[in-house]
Amino acid sequence: MPRIRTPRVMAVLLVCGALAASVSRSTAQAPLPPVPVAAAAAPPTTLWTFLGFNQMGACLGKTAGHIAQKPLVKTVCNSVVNPMLQTLGLLPPEAAAAAAGAGAGPGGPPPAVALAGQIAAENSPANVQLKVKAIRYLASVDCICYPEVIDALLASLDDCAEPVRYEALRALQKGCTAGGCAACYDPVSGVNSPPCSCQTRVIVRLSDLLLIRDANGQLLERSHRVRQLAQQMLESCLRRRPIQQPGLPDPVQPRPDPVFDDLPLAPNGPPGAESLAPPGAVPPGSFPPADYPPGVLAPPPVPAP
Repeated sequence: MPRIRTPRVMAVLLVCGALAASVSRSTAQAPLPPVPVAAAAAPPTTLWTFLGFNQMGACLGKTAGHIAQKPLVKTVCNSVVNPMLQTLGLLPPEAAAAAAGAGAGPGGPPPAVALAGQIAAENSPANVQLKVKAIRYLASVDCICYPEVIDALLASLDDCAEPVRYEALRALQKGCTAGGCAACYDPVSGVNSPPCSCQTRVIVRLSDLLLIRDANGQLLERSHRVRQLAQQMLESCLRRRPIQQPGLPDPVQPRPDPVFDDLPLAPNGPPGAESLAPPGAVPPGSFPPADYPPGVLAPPPVPAP
């Protein structure tokens, strides 16, 4: 059996262990190569992206942002748009607080700019259409049960927008004609009361539309179709309800007495009146008692001079 040399074997094992430790240390210290990340998948190409609508939208958004920073646009938003949204309850609280203090102080908009924005907002097509829709709803409400409807419609006749005034007249004309005004007919007496369009205050307002003029003699109501509709409504109301009740007939005049008509002129008549009397007439100042009708006393005789 061969002899094993223990010191030499131990030395070889130590050398092998040292080499293995150094290799493992070098392997642990060396950084691993980065794992290549897969590129993000490109979005699918659609017709809108092919035509460039996405780029156009981004460009328009950027342009709108620049326009929103203009002083005039800011003024209109702060003095017109934000108050309207705040009235409708569509403005956030923080934006409402900012809009409330935008016009205060010396940094607020000039009066002309604020007034121009207010007039533009009041006469905007959206605002006019909103008023027209509200008036059309009031036209379907019973004006007898809700008398304030008449006041609201009469106030709309002073609006600067012509479509609003015309729609208000149509709403007044529609009152009690669509079957919704049951109070216009009294089943007990069987009498129709004047419809909503023929109330006294409405008739007066219709007359004002046709008659009132300005300092230059021009009619205040410039719209031809508004005046034409007001005239039709007024004529219809006057046929249903005259302005005044028909008066009493004239009293019967007494018939003239033929006896006294045939009498000659009195002594104090004009000169030569006696010569105009027919032959056989009674002299002036005397009256034949026989010619008086029965029951009538003759006047006393005139003494001779």
